[in-house]
Amino acid sequence: MKKLFVTLVISILLQLNIHSQSDGWFWVNPLPQGNSLSDIKITANLSAAVGYAGTIITNNGSGWQIRDGGYTDRLFSVSIIGNNIWATGLDGTILHCSDGSGTSWETQTSGVDKQLRSVFFLNDNLGWCVGLNETILRTTNGGNDWDIIYTGGTQAYTEVIFLDENNGWLSGTAGNNGVIKYTTDGGSTWRNSIIPASRMNSIHFSDLNFGCAVGDGGKIFKTTNGGSDWALAVSNTTSDLQSVYLVSSGNGWAVGKDGTIITTTDWAANWSSQTSGTTENLNAIDNGWVVGDAGKILYTSNAGATWEQDCTGFTDNLLSLDFVTDDIGYATGVDGKIYRTTDGGLTWPLLPTSITVGLGKVQFINLDTGWVASSHYIYRTTNGGSSWEQQLYLPQPNEVIFDVEFVKGLPGEPVFGFACGGLAGFWKSTNGGETWSGGYACTNGNFLGCSFVDKNNGWLVGAPSTVNTITIMHTTDGGGTFVEQTNPIIEPYMRDVCFVTDQRGLAVGNNGKTLYTSDGGANWEERPNGSNVWQEVFLSETGKAWTVGFYGSIAHSEDWGYTWQVQKSGVYETLNGIDFINDDEGWIVGNNGTILHTTNGGVTFIEEEQINKIPTTYFISNNFPNPFNPSTKFQYSIPQSTKVQIKIFDMLGNEIETLINEEKSVGTYELNWNATDLPSGVYFYQINAGEFIQTKKMILIK
Repeated sequence: MKKLFVTLVISILLQLNIHSQSDGWFWVNPLPQGNSLSDIKITANLSAAVGYAGTIITNNGSGWQIRDGGYTDRLFSVSIIGNNIWATGLDGTILHCSDGSGTSWETQTSGVDKQLRSVFFLNDNLGWCVGLNETILRTTNGGNDWDIIYTGGTQAYTEVIFLDENNGWLSGTAGNNGVIKYTTDGGSTWRNSIIPASRMNSIHFSDLNFGCAVGDGGKIFKTTNGGSDWALAVSNTTSDLQSVYLVSSGNGWAVGKDGTIITTTDWAANWSSQTSGTTENLNAIDNGWVVGDAGKILYTSNAGATWEQDCTGFTDNLLSLDFVTDDIGYATGVDGKIYRTTDGGLTWPLLPTSITVGLGKVQFINLDTGWVASSHYIYRTTNGGSSWEQQLYLPQPNEVIFDVEFVKGLPGEPVFGFACGGLAGFWKSTNGGETWSGGYACTNGNFLGCSFVDKNNGWLVGAPSTVNTITIMHTTDGGGTFVEQTNPIIEPYMRDVCFVTDQRGLAVGNNGKTLYTSDGGANWEERPNGSNVWQEVFLSETGKAWTVGFYGSIAHSEDWGYTWQVQKSGVYETLNGIDFINDDEGWIVGNNGTILHTTNGGVTFIEEEQINKIPTTYFISNNFPNPFNPSTKFQYSIPQSTKVQIKIFDMLGNEIETLINEEKSVGTYELNWNATDLPSGVYFYQINAGEFIQTKKMILIK
């Protein structure tokens, strides 16, 4: 029996504040997430890893969970003592969590604005940080206060470790050489050792005598006398090494570029390779666990004889996506990769194709018929992606397709296709892509995006060429003729355009440039929308809009693109494509296999509501978190006393559990549902109260 508790959140006799959090954007692929991870620490009861875009993931025995530290820049290092976690990042950032799970974080004041590349705590109170400009910090009270031992030099420190309150070491870079420092007084003073090799990226000691420092070019220096002397070891690799971990038996491991893992069993005298099973860069190792780029997590239970992955999914760069129904969608990317989901994004199997070129735009007009485009090709499927036929091939190197658009004609008419690109500029099909014609007078050949609302009305946007500054063109006769439209931007590099009527449209491009029109482009107005490079824009028929671009940037508009607000993605990689099936449920794809999903339009906020009155309507919220593992919660409101029934169903409509089946008085209630005993999948929860019936979808991922 799954645990269930019901809490009465409000009463008409109380005047309280409720805080309900929406779910925003969440990872679908890779899992648990896809940002590059910089460091990992493993303890008996709690583990944590940190990385780009402020990524924090923790595991206290129930799988990796994404945590929000309130920080969006890169985190370099993490340290765990008992229930306490510390993480360090750019600009002197130090984050601290003391709840034993990584849920609630606070910022500690470091007193510096330097990159803090490493943090190490010996116990709950005593800790050190090191970073750029020879920065060394120390705390004796758990980080409530940090003392600056030194900062302001030219060396860059990469890692620090202490074995007791007096003896510690750090590694780093001194010009073109490496540097190792040793202290015997808790870090107040340090003895300097210059290593005549490339920078030292990591250092570790198993005891007061045995230690290693590793660096670029496969360099490993070892000591057996606590650092008084250092000798070059035989690493048998030239890969850049990023992290080293030693145990007191003389065994050790180092990890680095392109999936490199090497091991020693003779006190670092000689090293041999192990098979990691990945080509991603590996950045940190601790106690049999490794993390790296694209969210890679590895572990071994047999001293590295085999390494297993504790992450799932693929990491191919994805450039475009299109959903045909709530459950069926396609994503395309490099090397001819086409992924299809038929379960609402829970899984994304790779379709078998003979296509080897990178694929950009994908578009389906029904369950069976769709197209994908590359720089020189357009392919079509008529069986839902099971097979693909080549429809267009442009043999000349300067003929490049950047975007395609297919629209249905009037009843009885065929599907019309339009493509834009470089130099030749524009191609058209009047028979669903069976044949294509080019050579249209669109003036400028550097068009990166196109949008057609019907077989006649369309727009092209692009970048200025060496001979032409035109960046927006409009046609009202299906490409027979084009008319230039005025771009008001001084640097008018546009990457994408989207129209949903013949009047309302948006165009986006470099440096946050966003154009808005309500009169078919007769007048374009630049609207403030950040400074990122926007790759694609999506506009709905209700006037809601989203843009995605570099460094995981997402912006959202509620008023046809006239005003914009930033949405948090939690992603560092470039986002390339976006699609919504309604105003709430949408998807984003990007580099390193990034797939994001939202069920509430991407909004992430804490909404504070005064609840000093009786609810006036029936309501059931979206569950949070979603996806979840293994528990999730939602709220429901009852404006009058009535019998309430809430049930859980699986994808096939089978009833899983009845959560509520009783009379309820006026109020707002909160449910917590635990699905520990159920497999991953799509589930539904349904409320039946009076004449009010509503069903919502949730995703369990384990």
